Amino acid sequence: MSNSERLVDGSEIQNALNEILRDPECKFWDIHTHLFPPQAKALVRFGIDELLNYHYSYRQFLGFRRDTTPDQFWKMPIEKRSDLVWETYFAKPKSTAVHPMPVSEGLRAISTILSGLGLDPNAPNLDEARSFFAQVDVCDYHNQILESSAVSRVIGTNNPFDETELDFYRSKTQWHPNFSAALRLDDLVLHPESAFQYIRDHFDLPLADGLCDSTVSLLRKFCVEWIQGDYLPEVYYVGISFPPDFQWLDSSDARLQVLEKVVIPACVETGKSLFLMPEPVRGLEPVMKNAGDYVGKMNSVDFGRFCQRHPEVDLWVSPLNFSSQFEVSVLSCVLPHVKPWSTWWYCHQPSLTHNISDLRLEMHGENSWLFNSDARVLEHLYSKWVHFKQEFEVIAARQLSRVAESGYHLDKESVSNWVKTLFDPRKINRESWESALKNSFCPPSSV
Repeated sequence: MSNSERLVDGSEIQNALNEILRDPECKFWDIHTHLFPPQAKALVRFGIDELLNYHYSYRQFLGFRRDTTPDQFWKMPIEKRSDLVWETYFAKPKSTAVHPMPVSEGLRAISTILSGLGLDPNAPNLDEARSFFAQVDVCDYHNQILESSAVSRVIGTNNPFDETELDFYRSKTQWHPNFSAALRLDDLVLHPESAFQYIRDHFDLPLADGLCDSTVSLLRKFCVEWIQGDYLPEVYYVGISFPPDFQWLDSSDARLQVLEKVVIPACVETGKSLFLMPEPVRGLEPVMKNAGDYVGKMNSVDFGRFCQRHPEVDLWVSPLNFSSQFEVSVLSCVLPHVKPWSTWWYCHQPSLTHNISDLRLEMHGENSWLFNSDARVLEHLYSKWVHFKQEFEVIAARQLSRVAESGYHLDKESVSNWVKTLFDPRKINRESWESALKNSFCPPSSV
């Protein structure tokens, strides 16, 4: 297929997309993960036992295997827990009377990962997998996963209020060149009193108890230093998650005051976007650990009014509640500085990805970001991008077929450039995107 050959029907378009996505030169930025560079050592999670003990896996096991309580499960060593999950979903059962399979997205990922590594997802036990992971060189293995995932940059979630993370950042260790940062400030905004004490203890800043002018000034400098200083490699944005009952318009709420007086001004000063993740309910069932978080529903009208009064900063929004995706998409039509981005956690399912991606392409075109992995275990980088690209081929072919049917001429080159535009990382920040646009379009005439 030549680059200039006109693409007319859905099968031709999907074949072109397949070629484009499998081109070794086609690389993606994963703009939101919970991964650390291999140099972080204790913070790095990889291997079969981490995969089988990830909350996507164990929550399903505990829901199905009611003969094992959460308390019993957590008293076991990690290897025993892995063996139980493997025996239940991957090894063939002794009897066919009860026969679950790794059909859920969380467990299918493990099968995809093992197959991609040349390991057997049907093995009777974990001996082969454990032997493989025990022998890998951690840095080389990171390179292997990045290459097989076709991911050129990984942006993490970096929290200076976590002491283990802080020790690594203060070590000034040189990071793997493909790993970058996003500054996570949930603790500062959502728990200001304890965050203030943490800053006093760990950074020796003389913060007053309330948000007086001197404290606001010190906190802004603290945020700017973490964005622009040498604790982290390049920080691409600031990220915060919010509970569904967050008071977006209550000026007496200390949390909102920190957000509006400290965080947003620091973003403006440094030219960084603010990535908002509303609606998780943390710790509804503590015994389930990371799988014990729930989801609520924010007041989208109040949220919209909050966004309206902050046009000075680009606000990228990814609701956890599926029903809020439409409201945020509409809000983005109303407020150009508000952008919907990707999905995470409970919305990170292929059926929902189809729905949300269709909605965004039909409503916004290229004014959104369709996907990130949200990976916490290294190998999820591979499985999630493999699965997404399978889905994206279908989604994009369907949407572009409609464009072709309208009379607009498509060819492989235009489709390839469109895919690059959809996932152009310069969109993350206003200044870099404006610069990119100036290189592509004539500047608007002044009136």
